[in-house]
Amino acid sequence: MADITTDQKRIYELAKDYKISSPAMMKILSDLGFVPKSHMSVASPEMISAVDGKFAQERQTAKKEMEAKTQAKEAREKAAAAAAAGPTVAPAVHHAPRPSQTITPTPITPTATAVPPVPGAAVAIGGIKVSDGSTPVAGLMRKIEKKKKKKERRRKKDQRVVDQVEVAKAFKSTMANLSGARTKKRYHRGPDDRIESEAGDGNVVEVNEYMSVAELANLLDHKPAEVIAKLFEMGMMATINQRLDMDTIEMVASEFGVEVSQRAEIGEEFREEEHSENATKRAPVVTVMGHVDHGKTSLLDYIRKTNVVAGEAGAITQHIGAYEVVHNNDRIIFLDTPGHEAFTAMRARGAHLTDIVILVVAADEAVMPQTLEAIDHARAANSPIIVAINKIDKPGANPENVRTQLSNHGLLPEDWGGKTIMVEVSAKQGIGIEKLLDMILLQAEMMDLRADALIRAQGVVVDSRLEKGRGPVATVLIQKGTCKVGDPIVAGTFYGRIRTLLNDRDKKIDIALPSTPAQITGLSGVPQAGDTFMAVKDDAEAKEVATKRSQVKREYESRRPMGHVTLEKVFDQIKEGQIKEVRLIIKGDVDGSVEVLSDTLGKISTSEVKTNIIRRGVGAITESDVLLAAASNAIIIGFQVQPDSRAREIARREKVDVRSYDIIYEAEDDVRKALEGLLSPTVSEQFVGQAEVRNTFRVPKVGLIAGCYVKEGRINRKDKIRLVRDGKVIYTGVIASLRRFKDDAREVKEGFECGIGIENFNDVKVGDMIESFELVETARTLQA
Repeated sequence: MADITTDQKRIYELAKDYKISSPAMMKILSDLGFVPKSHMSVASPEMISAVDGKFAQERQTAKKEMEAKTQAKEAREKAAAAAAAGPTVAPAVHHAPRPSQTITPTPITPTATAVPPVPGAAVAIGGIKVSDGSTPVAGLMRKIEKKKKKKERRRKKDQRVVDQVEVAKAFKSTMANLSGARTKKRYHRGPDDRIESEAGDGNVVEVNEYMSVAELANLLDHKPAEVIAKLFEMGMMATINQRLDMDTIEMVASEFGVEVSQRAEIGEEFREEEHSENATKRAPVVTVMGHVDHGKTSLLDYIRKTNVVAGEAGAITQHIGAYEVVHNNDRIIFLDTPGHEAFTAMRARGAHLTDIVILVVAADEAVMPQTLEAIDHARAANSPIIVAINKIDKPGANPENVRTQLSNHGLLPEDWGGKTIMVEVSAKQGIGIEKLLDMILLQAEMMDLRADALIRAQGVVVDSRLEKGRGPVATVLIQKGTCKVGDPIVAGTFYGRIRTLLNDRDKKIDIALPSTPAQITGLSGVPQAGDTFMAVKDDAEAKEVATKRSQVKREYESRRPMGHVTLEKVFDQIKEGQIKEVRLIIKGDVDGSVEVLSDTLGKISTSEVKTNIIRRGVGAITESDVLLAAASNAIIIGFQVQPDSRAREIARREKVDVRSYDIIYEAEDDVRKALEGLLSPTVSEQFVGQAEVRNTFRVPKVGLIAGCYVKEGRINRKDKIRLVRDGKVIYTGVIASLRRFKDDAREVKEGFECGIGIENFNDVKVGDMIESFELVETARTLQA
């Protein structure tokens, strides 16, 4: 990003000056004909002058309107004062009678025809001339009459007709959404000895899975006793508080002649609806798919100008990542999914988030099994496919062969009269990358992708992890709306407020607009990858949604492993000779890898032994995990995490098997071989000692030396070492030098200090743990 000077402003700073939001300022600039990339863009002098002119014009217009309103108000007041004063009555001039004249009063004849007085004319009352309606009493009476009429009109307006049927429907819908205790419903019988229904005549009700019998009876407008009797007739004993699965709910409802539909998800009623008039253009979300080692991450590396693969074990992407790229002033969001076949679930989740799929196919290998799998996922998600034929710079490249094989699977190139865009690229040399990005933007423009940025944020959790010092960290992709720091949010079964908001490059951002990947902290737990994410109005709504989802999930978890006991299952167990099972506890650094590892290992079975995953979670292997494994006779599988010293001590004492892996399919292969009896004695790691780094020293021509204190076991110069930071393995290598004071040492035992130099590695920090281990021949067995 270009550096800015002190006299330059970004758009969000300009918005703060005018005390408006950043989206509102972006809309004003768009109306003025400017096309800024984001609220973080630098506001040019032309933009500032145009905004100043617009606000100055609006101030002038507002000032004129206020002056016009003031003049109109003064005119109304003058007219009212003139009307209240009434017409002026000229004073009567009394002339003195002449002495020769005699004044004779004129008598009033009762039978004379009375002439109605003209309004405003002078009338003689009791010999006194007054103006009609000009008395204070008459004016007061008129005011009282006006107030009475106004009050009567207001009373009639407030009298609304209440539809009792609609009230009953709204009440029943509200009660259906609640999962806690309900108010007691009173029933009464009609003439035909049936329960009278208060609601409408609809035959379709919305239900949640694992509703209680009382809740279902309330929705069906029947007594709970009747529902229990119907379940008894169907061969199922149930109580009023027992929860029913979806199949049972459908069968019971059909017995009462009612159809049921399952609610999409708990909390949908709190989602804010989009408004089409506020929809603005958003960036496309692109998923990169393809076979193993066809160059997906290398292609994305060249686009991002970073190196992600170097941080992945085995040079294969183990996690799903969301990245933002800018091309020709337009943003593109990339999702990088792993290519190994064990990551089917993770890749499928990426396809459901995406707008466009980039299918990477190596020109020297052509179509492979995972290539066809990626095509199926893209078609299931109704996403357009752009084919990137990679590695065209290699000697054995044959792009025409790739086109021929893809055309056999329904992807016909545009050059051959089809609709599929195919671009020849080289991720190493950068050939065709610009054309590929142009094709992505062209496809996105044809799709006219829009989203409402003025509503509360909604999106999907892409990945999640637990970090020491930060707590749960979730990578989310905002699909609609805008989120900012402090917003109350719900992700899966957890809720909280956003404490920090980071982009894909770990830089702090103020707000996240639609189609923006962001890392958030502040949740009460680690959500699962693929969970929905949304911002709500307040903390009460967030807690309510999370609590309801937790209840349903807890009910589902408690039912899934147990199931109903049937004679068929008992007979199968007898026939198979009491099938044994291998119990596993799986811990990993991020939820996406834990999910896939659990699915992969859970499907492995032989005719004699099956696997049963009793716990899975995110974070380092803790004491509670080891205690559960000891009580359940289980094996702990750690993926890119290590046990702490307390957990390792308990595991050694309880003889719990703890195994760590960096690549998922290696764990799969080991478990499969163990179950099949093919795991022969091989080289394994044996823990030797552990030292804590308390200081670091930089020695010329030698490198960084870690001043350590041996806390456990011993440190031998010939042993291999592992550098662990916050429960995660940072580096594995060998010791270059081991010294006590100024003398070289062959071995340092527990309780002594020493200096350790690690070969070809200098990124050692105070607080790191250096673990030494030796490779020994052991007979590895995984038995329950």
